[in-house]
Amino acid sequence: MAISPNDNDILEQFRTGSVDVLSGIEKLTLWRRIERSVGRYVLLSGFYKWSAAACIVVLLSVGYVWYHSSRTPALKMLVSETQLQQKLKVLLPDSTVVWLNAGSRLEYPEDFSEHRFVCLEGEAYFVVAHNEAHPLTIHAHGLHVTVLGTILNIAAYQNETEVVTTLVEGKIALQLNGDQSQQTILMPNQQVVFDKDSRNLMFETVDPELFTCWVNGYFKFENASFEQIAKYFERVYGKSIRFEDESLKTLCFTGTFLQEQNLESVLDLLQEIGDFRYTIQGEHIIINNL
Repeated sequence: MAISPNDNDILEQFRTGSVDVLSGIEKLTLWRRIERSVGRYVLLSGFYKWSAAACIVVLLSVGYVWYHSSRTPALKMLVSETQLQQKLKVLLPDSTVVWLNAGSRLEYPEDFSEHRFVCLEGEAYFVVAHNEAHPLTIHAHGLHVTVLGTILNIAAYQNETEVVTTLVEGKIALQLNGDQSQQTILMPNQQVVFDKDSRNLMFETVDPELFTCWVNGYFKFENASFEQIAKYFERVYGKSIRFEDESLKTLCFTGTFLQEQNLESVLDLLQEIGDFRYTIQGEHIIINNL
């Protein structure tokens, strides 16, 4: 049975009116795709023709939305990153200021008017511009941090087993993989450690200066293990550090050092209070027992 004149009117209106923003080739391509999907409906007669016509209108509308959504250009992302031994200050489009520590990468959309989020790999110190209507979301290895107007530090290196978030000022909400049902609020001087493997969150009260002083050109350790300190030195100084004896990793140190000091002078100071010796082999530092 042929398509009724009324159905033809509907089809013609769609062809010439509803999608006049498309080119002729685009209209024809879209029409053929939809026509193949709904062809079986237009063979009905009597009362069911009207139902078929209604189905056609709905399917055409869905087809139009699908066609255009599939042609929507991808969100343009910008990237700022640092190499080892580097730091970088980044100004985001909303006036948020970010300091990137060594070996870090920050990805964010060029247009912050609708999309206010960043993806962090490494360590960054954020001074977030306040915008209650559009909070900033920081994505870091499965941990999502929602921020209104806040100062915080996040360490989320790929080769580390933990993501450490330290709040200096304001208030933030944390979620695992964006699950709002498991949202947790963090207050100033609090820190949360997210274990990537177990997916557990561990909270404690800390001195934020221990985790943010790198922004001001120095680093400070308080009863930190030699293993933790060595990982930090590798990023700051761009040298690899190897322990010949695993037990040396558990040595703990407290101290404050300027980042402008060279690595040898820092290790000399640590040697005065720790039972170890070190040797330099090109870009490698070997830590040995005395």
